[in-house]
Amino acid sequence: MNPGWDLLLNTDWNESLHAMGIPPPPPAALQKPMMAAEEPGTAKPEPEKPEAQKPETVTFVAAPAVVTPQKNGIAPVTIAVAVLLVLGGALAWRTIRRQP
Repeated sequence: MNPGWDLLLNTDWNESLHAMGIPPPPPAALQKPMMAAEEPGTAKPEPEKPEAQKPETVTFVAAPAVVTPQKNGIAPVTIAVAVLLVLGGALAWRTIRRQP
């Protein structure tokens, strides 16, 4: 037997539920088991169903996506460094070419 079942089965559920703030059940509910069969002749006739119930459906609606503008992948500092390197290289090349 599972070691936890004995604790569950030996608990006074009415007292525990009352301690949690749930009102106790009426005395008639304690006398009759929940799955008891009805006595012959006391069964209530079931009302006729006008139509079969429709199955529950779920609909998903796609919301328009919010498109944020993409930033340039290259940082402005990187562009500035590259321009300075190109200009510095061109200046160095020009200086070396002018020497006799």
